[in-house]
Amino acid sequence: MFERDQFAGDYSRIFAALAALAAIVAVALLTLVGSASAATRDTTPPTIIGTSPAETDSTDVPVTNNVLVTFSENMKRKTVNGTTFQLFNSGVKVGADVSCSRPCRTAKLNPKRNLRPGAVYQASVRGGRKGPKDLAGNGLTSGMQWSFSTTSAASVDATKPTIALSTPADGATYALNQDVAAKYSCQDENGGSGLKSCEGTVPNGSPIDTASPGQKSFTVTATDNAGNTDSVTRTYTVSECTILGTPDKDVLEGTEGDDVICGLGGNDVLKGLGGNDLIKGGEGYDTASFENSSQAIDASLMENTASGEGSDELIDIERLFGSLYDDTLIGNDHYNGLTGNAGNDTLWGRGGGDGLYGWMGNDELNGGLGNDSVRGGTGADELFGDEGGDSLHSQDNVEGNDSLDGGAGTDTKVTDATEASIVNIP
Repeated sequence: MFERDQFAGDYSRIFAALAALAAIVAVALLTLVGSASAATRDTTPPTIIGTSPAETDSTDVPVTNNVLVTFSENMKRKTVNGTTFQLFNSGVKVGADVSCSRPCRTAKLNPKRNLRPGAVYQASVRGGRKGPKDLAGNGLTSGMQWSFSTTSAASVDATKPTIALSTPADGATYALNQDVAAKYSCQDENGGSGLKSCEGTVPNGSPIDTASPGQKSFTVTATDNAGNTDSVTRTYTVSECTILGTPDKDVLEGTEGDDVICGLGGNDVLKGLGGNDLIKGGEGYDTASFENSSQAIDASLMENTASGEGSDELIDIERLFGSLYDDTLIGNDHYNGLTGNAGNDTLWGRGGGDGLYGWMGNDELNGGLGNDSVRGGTGADELFGDEGGDSLHSQDNVEGNDSLDGGAGTDTKVTDATEASIVNIP
């Protein structure tokens, strides 16, 4: 019994000694951590290492200038504001916006309007706990005040910047969805305050709006650092045409889709290719060509339609050029040119003095009303002058293969020595 009690007492004394030792170690560790924290804590106040305008001898400062302050270290952004950083003129605070860089190292005071010419201004940054603070909460030891004067009224830039806008050109016409890049530039006068901005409806080099037909406008505005502003506006037109020619002679090709092809001026050749196209010749003597078609063409200038590879509408077209297949080409009551190309073609001039040329294949050519020129080309052709004084030409260096019928009127002919038949021609 005595030995058991003695053992229990020894155990209690050992436990108490260990607890006391642990407490001593904990206190020591806390002391070390506290000492280390105190040793690494930032207690150095920030300083101002630069200003703009400079702290000394700042004269002839442009009236458009901002005021800048650069600190020796990063600052708490919320402590750099219109209360801790201010500008005064004759004791009156100047309205301004105060911001800070990221990270907050340089503060900027931007006056809401240009400064007064020939005036003295005082800039002020507060010190102490009511001024800007670094990230550790340290404030400036002392504030800072300095003065500068602006340029005199006589030397203030009063000249607007110049603008050169070349694209879009004034009065220009562009195709629907055409890729047209804006091209412009701005410049301030030599010795001026300098160019502050040069902004167009879209940035220079970017595509202008051609997404919908109609009249459009494009404006470029330039502003210099003295606040002088000028602008230039050009108007242009976006055509309904997806492929657009020039005032001169053009060869225009469509796509496999639905196109609107416009020749404008000149004697143009317009090729619709695939799709259901609108083919508009415009001024001049224009041709709708189907030479690349993979099917026979049925085209009529009376109906202003063409079918084969798609269903096309023809406007202001005077001439038709067929495919390599068996085409039917019909003119209207004006002067038309109809060329069959290859294949066994049927050509009808209708009214007006027409030029019909079968070219290759066994063709049937009908001049219709008017004084027509009807030429067969190679193959066994049938040439009909119909009404009017017509000229029929069947000479292809093949004897006896063509048939000619002048019809009414006084007609002429050019033939081989023999032909299959010649009637109504002297």
